[in-house]
Amino acid sequence: MIRYSTLFILGLAFAVGCKDDGKKDEVEIVPFKSTRILTADDLDLLEAAEEDGTLRFSSVPQALQGVARGQVLVSGQSAKTPSGLLRIVNTVSADGRTLETLHAPIQLAFQKVHIKAQTRSTGELGATAWPGSDVQPLTAAGFEEHVGKSQDVNVVLFDGDGDTATTNDQIVLEGVLGGAIDYGFSLDFDWGALEELPQAVADCVGGLLEGQLSCSLTDLLPEAKAIFASQPSLSTHLEVHGAAILSFEKEFTLYESNVGELVYPPIVITPHVKIVAKVEGEAQASFATSVDSAIAFETSVTLSSKHPTTPDFKPPELKDVSLEAEPPRVTLTASAKAGLGAELSTLIYGVSGPFVTARAFGELDADVFRDPCVTLSAGLEGSLGVKITTPAFLFLEPFDLVRWETALGPIEQALDVPVPACEPPPNASTLPPGAGPDAEHLANPTFTPWSRTFGSPLDSVATVMGGNTYWLDQLRTIDDRFVVTTRGASALTKFAPEGDLVWTRQYSAQEDTLEPSRIHSTRDAGILVLAEADVPPHSIIKITQFGRVEWRRELSLGDASCTDFPIGVTSDGGSGFQVVMGCSANRVVLVHIDAAGNVLDAQSIGDSQATELFPSVIADAAGELFIAGRVRRPADAMFAIRRNRAGAISFTKRYATCAEGMDAYPVRALIESNGDVTVAGRGGAEHNGFVARLKVDGSVGFASFPGFGFGLGSVYVLDAIAQLPTTGYVVSGAAVRLSEDPPAGAPGLSLALLDSVGQPLWARRYVIEDSNGDFAPIGHTDLDLTDDGGIVVSAAALLTPGSTTADIWSLKVAAKDGLIDLAPNGQSFADPITALPCTLTPADWDVTVQSVSGVTTRVIP
Repeated sequence: MIRYSTLFILGLAFAVGCKDDGKKDEVEIVPFKSTRILTADDLDLLEAAEEDGTLRFSSVPQALQGVARGQVLVSGQSAKTPSGLLRIVNTVSADGRTLETLHAPIQLAFQKVHIKAQTRSTGELGATAWPGSDVQPLTAAGFEEHVGKSQDVNVVLFDGDGDTATTNDQIVLEGVLGGAIDYGFSLDFDWGALEELPQAVADCVGGLLEGQLSCSLTDLLPEAKAIFASQPSLSTHLEVHGAAILSFEKEFTLYESNVGELVYPPIVITPHVKIVAKVEGEAQASFATSVDSAIAFETSVTLSSKHPTTPDFKPPELKDVSLEAEPPRVTLTASAKAGLGAELSTLIYGVSGPFVTARAFGELDADVFRDPCVTLSAGLEGSLGVKITTPAFLFLEPFDLVRWETALGPIEQALDVPVPACEPPPNASTLPPGAGPDAEHLANPTFTPWSRTFGSPLDSVATVMGGNTYWLDQLRTIDDRFVVTTRGASALTKFAPEGDLVWTRQYSAQEDTLEPSRIHSTRDAGILVLAEADVPPHSIIKITQFGRVEWRRELSLGDASCTDFPIGVTSDGGSGFQVVMGCSANRVVLVHIDAAGNVLDAQSIGDSQATELFPSVIADAAGELFIAGRVRRPADAMFAIRRNRAGAISFTKRYATCAEGMDAYPVRALIESNGDVTVAGRGGAEHNGFVARLKVDGSVGFASFPGFGFGLGSVYVLDAIAQLPTTGYVVSGAAVRLSEDPPAGAPGLSLALLDSVGQPLWARRYVIEDSNGDFAPIGHTDLDLTDDGGIVVSAAALLTPGSTTADIWSLKVAAKDGLIDLAPNGQSFADPITALPCTLTPADWDVTVQSVSGVTTRVIP
């Protein structure tokens, strides 16, 4: 990697600005005689300017007659070059009509550049109507002196049902933004009396184009000094309100446009403005707050191409601050931050330049059980920096884009506003929303148990107990609802905490229906879906809480020998995700993607002895990844792999069980607050379940094997586990006692409460009749705990005998005892289980970890 090219580009990126009528700027620009400057007539011959730097002409322009490799060409604006051209020629076709070019440093084109621009402004940010908004003046006292015009803003972070009239399933930012960004700049570099590039520079450029890395262009180019100064002035009125149970963070671009194509011939400048809203917060109940802010500051940076990593940065100096707020309203706990702001970037030749961002924000932190129960603050945050927007810079390795940035602030001030007395709502839990029941709600639930069935969106195979190829996923969403799918499902189903259907959605690829296999919440309040196709490639789909597709990408592992199938998707600890795929029963493939689905890297993990490897469960905590499954050769055993955020393996283990409980097969895992992992699954040829605590080093803390007893007279499988905030676990699965008559002899949904080391406290079975009046086969399950003392559990149920599709059967029962009256079409009864005498013994396991090339995701329109 040649770092010097990055350094001098950074120094030159501040050579930007704009020229307004009536402003007298000092401008002196002298090109080298060797620089090829294309005229308007030359540009009329340009047929295409490709993103990769290829220029195609209908005939050879006059300015490019005899052009050779290593020469620099420059142009102004045209229909096909809206940002102008500053390129160095790499290759020339035989007929001279096609040139392959790279973006060039500005010192290679010009003998001297002196620009001292006067301060000018973006104008009033509200002067141009944004889509879907009306121009209105700010009404808060004193704000008129800061801005002339402003814009209304309405941003919906998420809406669980698509109905704007229902506000208990939304986070909404409403407000008004006004302001301007004043800015100025200067740039100077001078080759002195030289009228041509020195031969040493030409030789260096030629060598670098040939791939010879024997020179330092930074040492050969003259020093460029640049100053970029900015004075943002923003005023905002922010109202943020809603309800949620998960953390969230999302940035919205409300408006984006060039504010003019400006030219110091032949240098082309493009000022560009974005209006951005950002909303973030943590798990919370309903809340509302309102903040008014008016802030002005100034800042600047001086940068030299000889010392680009040590800029002379002037910290922001406040010129004006005005912060006001209305009393907030909170029902339980809330932590929310919302901001509105703008980014100004000024690009030279559309490639590199400085930027400044400024955002005014309001922040709420509330807990009705705390004193004081509400704190409210407001302030400013932003950044100043430089970025290069293309990987095609001369000598710059692909995708090593430059972005130097320093934070401004946050400048924050607590607001002293009157707050109504904080009274917890009736029956409120003392734990954060989404955490599950506290001790009081576990002992005294505050809901009425219910049972519901939903459609036929599941493959009927999902009603077969156990197995290692089918599962059911139930996801508790940010709006406190539930989305359910199984492997082989034809649709996603979303239902409310009371059991009411919210929506059902199918997703198609051409003529085929994609099968939503695994689901995971995203940080920006969406849902990521890992969907299977009949024939790979499979898809990664990003959807909203209302089920609308935001984007879809096809995932290809790039290995024809790999018969891939999805295992799971989980967070990488930031905004990205880890997608885990199984490959031909002999290795696990980890695909790391960013928030937009782009592949960041990929690795495979396998046994050097090519044993049969069946991964089945993943979990994450702050970016750590835990993967477990079953190894079938040389002997059935559970395996577990733990990998830290940097990608280093923490441990790889195999776990043997007793002879009666052999072939332990994990299906769920929980990472505890102390870093331990609790694993739940099946064993004993699916005649019993198991729950085990694995410590951070892979050793076993405890292992419990609940079931009816060893032997062939029963089936008891565990599918899911949830940890009670008090102590202990709730597990769900399916069970049947083959030696007994129905209902005990009928397959049913099973729930059990276990203590902190996996010993059973109670267990119940739930059976439901099919359309013929017989007990329906019940398959895979998943569950979630609710704050009011309940368990919401869903299962696959074949309610129409002989059908190829199954229904979703969902119940809400009390976590303390599981009681519910299912009459007249079902039954619930105690189903005593016991902890079987068995062990789980770890042993080190040698695996091979390799980088995988060729893994891609392709955007599908």
